Amino acid sequence: RYVIAVSAFSLFQGFLAGTQVVQGVYRVHGSFAHSNPLGITMVTLGPLLLVSTVQETQRRALFALAYLAAALGIVYTRSRASLALLGLGTGAVLGFMFLRGLVLGRIQVVRRVAILVVCGGLAVTPLAIKIADGVIKRFKEAPASSKESRDRANEAAKQMLRDAPLTGKGLNHYVHYLDYGYGLDIEEGDRTIVHHVYWLTGAELGWPGLLLLVAIVLTWLLVGVQALLTAQDDWVAHVALGLTVGYGLCHLQHLYEWAMRKPQVLFQLTTMA
Repeated sequence: RYVIAVSAFSLFQGFLAGTQVVQGVYRVHGSFAHSNPLGITMVTLGPLLLVSTVQETQRRALFALAYLAAALGIVYTRSRASLALLGLGTGAVLGFMFLRGLVLGRIQVVRRVAILVVCGGLAVTPLAIKIADGVIKRFKEAPASSKESRDRANEAAKQMLRDAPLTGKGLNHYVHYLDYGYGLDIEEGDRTIVHHVYWLTGAELGWPGLLLLVAIVLTWLLVGVQALLTAQDDWVAHVALGLTVGYGLCHLQHLYEWAMRKPQVLFQLTTMA
């Protein structure tokens, strides 16, 4: 039921994203206020939809369509991090399922993965050719000043952590302390937040808050890995694979983002955990 609910959500976001593409929106955002949370959400849910497409037989069409909606949503957010993690997540899921199938003699799973790779590759090639120029342009034309400004914001957060290692500056107080000698060289458009959820957490909650966040993340990753490696049932193992990869990719992307602090993304991560 959870995977069905995730599929419905993905299809809904895909529909909104498609509507925005038709309307000429350059970076679609679905029902979110910005494109980055949409990309992060789809990156997180995509692996679960992909393993369900390979494993499930009765609802395979639904899960496949939902995964396609998630992938297209990521592509049209034009988020560089989300695009890279889409490829990483897809490769990790299919590669692990293929190798697990070979080792355990699950020939049917191996066959399904091989068919999906071949058919999927042929199906997406025309679309990939069509959007390749825009994606490449997005990577090549990223202004160096944007990265430099984000680096300065990260450095301001690190300085706050150094100055208040036990307590931090207070939850949601990062932006206020920028008026008190921190990050004076940060561009105006980047003075509202740190694009690194861990340094942001450290700046506001100190080392105790930062270490607690890391402990929570690692705990659930270890739970997922344990379930993945010890499960005897293929369905349980594959669901654990999808959840663990998606959960891990989300936190990996937050080395460059802060959207985990948004209620929608945090609720999603809590539900997955």
